Amino acid sequence: GSTRITRRSVGGGGIAGVHDPMLSLLLHNLVQQGGRPRGGAVDGMDYEQLLQAFGDGTENMGAQDSQINRLPTRELDNPESELPEDARQCLICLEDFASGETRITMPCLHGFHKDCAQKW
Repeated sequence: GSTRITRRSVGGGGIAGVHDPMLSLLLHNLVQQGGRPRGGAVDGMDYEQLLQAFGDGTENMGAQDSQINRLPTRELDNPESELPEDARQCLICLEDFASGETRITMPCLHGFHKDCAQKW
């Protein structure tokens, strides 16, 4: 066989089984264009052609405040003793967590400064 992609009409026309909105948008565009981006192969496209084929990313406006506010947060007293070494840095600003800062944990278990996550 062949791989079959089916379109789902619930929730704005995403691709069934794809939960990432940007990936769903890209797949939807490819399916609508017969499996290839407008203008031909991606490797040969310039910046303007890529923007035309896939958009500029402004369609993805991030999570809603209500979704962010439901994520677990924790005010840190001593990050070095409270967090494993590989979790002591905000993965957005790349700064180490400091005492008194609030760390928010995403469903993937990555941690960010709460302010960084809200801006991002």
